[in-house]
Amino acid sequence: MDKQRLRLRDIPGVGERIYEKLVEYFGSEEKALEALLRGQVASIAEAISSTRRAVRLVQQARGALGGYDPGEAIGTADAARLFEAVARLLASYIASTPGRDLVSSLAPMPGRVEAEIERVLGRTRRLVEAVSKIPGDVKVTVRGALSRIEWPRRPRVRVERILIVPHGQGDKLREMLGGDVSGITIVEAESVDDVSERGIVLAYMVDTAGRPGVVEIDRLDKYTVAPEVVLETLRHNMKLIKSFARVYTVARSLVVEVSKAIGVKQTTVDEIARLARDAQSVLERLEKGDIDPEYQHALSAVRSLESAVSDLEVWVNEEARRRLEERELRLSAAELLRLIRSLEEGHLHIPDELLEIFEEISVEAEEKLARMLGLGPEERELIRGVVEPRPQFPIEVHREPIERLRKHLERRISLSVYMFSREHARRLSRLVELLPTMAEILAWTDIALAANSFIEERRGSIAKVSRGFSGVGFTDAAEAGLLAAGVEVQPVSYVVGCTPYRPEGTNCERVVLLTGANSGGKTTLLKTIGEIVLAGQAGLPVPASRAWVGGFDRVYFISKPTGMLDAGGLEETLEKIAAIVEEAQRKRVLLLVDELEAITEAHAAARIVAAIASSIAESRDSVAVIVSHLAEEVVEAIPPELRARVRIDGIEARGLDENYNLIVDRSPRYNYLARSTPELIVTKLLRKSRRKSEREFFEKILDLLSR
Repeated sequence: MDKQRLRLRDIPGVGERIYEKLVEYFGSEEKALEALLRGQVASIAEAISSTRRAVRLVQQARGALGGYDPGEAIGTADAARLFEAVARLLASYIASTPGRDLVSSLAPMPGRVEAEIERVLGRTRRLVEAVSKIPGDVKVTVRGALSRIEWPRRPRVRVERILIVPHGQGDKLREMLGGDVSGITIVEAESVDDVSERGIVLAYMVDTAGRPGVVEIDRLDKYTVAPEVVLETLRHNMKLIKSFARVYTVARSLVVEVSKAIGVKQTTVDEIARLARDAQSVLERLEKGDIDPEYQHALSAVRSLESAVSDLEVWVNEEARRRLEERELRLSAAELLRLIRSLEEGHLHIPDELLEIFEEISVEAEEKLARMLGLGPEERELIRGVVEPRPQFPIEVHREPIERLRKHLERRISLSVYMFSREHARRLSRLVELLPTMAEILAWTDIALAANSFIEERRGSIAKVSRGFSGVGFTDAAEAGLLAAGVEVQPVSYVVGCTPYRPEGTNCERVVLLTGANSGGKTTLLKTIGEIVLAGQAGLPVPASRAWVGGFDRVYFISKPTGMLDAGGLEETLEKIAAIVEEAQRKRVLLLVDELEAITEAHAAARIVAAIASSIAESRDSVAVIVSHLAEEVVEAIPPELRARVRIDGIEARGLDENYNLIVDRSPRYNYLARSTPELIVTKLLRKSRRKSEREFFEKILDLLSR
């Protein structure tokens, strides 16, 4: 489907509830759809409260755009586990959460969308090539910077402010502000009349009557009404911004090439870098308080206010006590009589000399607090009465003047921040819009580094996928699970079907019976085949020095049964196999089967396997690799005219080493029937056994096997 025609509701899994959540979070259907197609897993997960569902929605969005189902290429749960193993191995090289999220959102594509597979593989090639051009020390620096990145997040910002607008504009403004900002009281009026002094007061196209403290604005947009949202969003994502600036500085060519590979223009990359530097400078100024002198003064005063009040309270009490102790109060007979009479009447008459002491302290307290905080004349008026001019012990500092001053200072701070933010918000809002692109570029840079390291350290490559091939071939491959476990792995080269890799002894046979020793690596080879096909069709590097994949529509991996099935289990298994065989006649299927003969007795099992092999051989271009210990019986049961289309390959053990481990060449021999060599296993058990009865039993088995 064309990207311009794709709609959010076209994506499987996007019902009405998910649709509303995505649109509310991203702001529009277009932005939500873009986030899905770009694989912004963390942001989507935040919007819908589920990481697993977010990954699935990203896969479904890409599938809807590409015309396929993201699970279409995977036929069984065992096949899904094969892809997960190789994806996990690549993810272990990735430094960032966004990088790992992007890898987790990738899925194998069916071979019928060959053009889309080639587009994704082309992107991977460009990414790896870009990394190969930069020095090793730069790679280390870049990887260190990438380890700190996260997907951009939108903070919820609260600003205390009143916005006065003409009648009829309130609802539109509330819709425009959305859920990003709170704390704004919208008042519809024709003039500034009676408004609270709390926070900032903004007036749009209303009569302010010259009222002080009211800021007139000439437009109604988020950057004018709440510009702090822009700077707060950038501050919240500063790790991402700094990481981009760092990577761009040390490896601009890499950033540019990665951006081109994912469809981002170089002009956009350079714009992001310029705005990132600008944002860092602006936010550093804000953090340091380098806004204006009034902001610095108000901020300093607010920070010092409580400690100054505590110091003032101590001073007024100590000073009052000192002055009272210094003065000797002498009362005349008349003053004494007035004091006694006031006590008898129930009130206290304070001598004038005593009142003077407290009045002096009250005045001096205001002056002292003003000096401590550096208050100007207007601010000094706000602290009148901070200490009452009447006798009392202990003397208390009144909170009302203090809170009045605090409110004034906080308004000054808010106004300075508002004006500073408004100065820069419109310009830097572009960077807010580009934050997802910035994160995407860095995430793909991380994947590029990981893919390059994977290829260099694991002798990997980028597979060639083409419907012109009708099979799968590879050289020097290793199974992802073994690589992840850190065990020593013997590289394997192999081919089934027709590919450019055609070693001697092969003739484009699309059905193979794989024989050989127990624990010789047959199951591991099956897994390796499946992993290379699925990883290649997902656009990931594969654990092989070279690989060719025929573009399969579906991959089935049927693991070894745990034991013989009862009638019901056998019936269910045969029904599933019948459906796979039928599908293989219509589509290009890769079928990997591990010792299916274990489901029933040997004679019947050989004929079941023969039926599977014959059916795949009759198909146009499906492929099957079947592990079996009954290869001879199976071939005998295959119709003679089809036997030439079925090849028998073998992995055979040559003996035991000094630690009694099998000596095996893991790469199969073509057109060779390898024995399961149980005598080697019995010999190993015999040599390790310490009990006479056990040794006698193992010797008896060896004797019978040798006859």
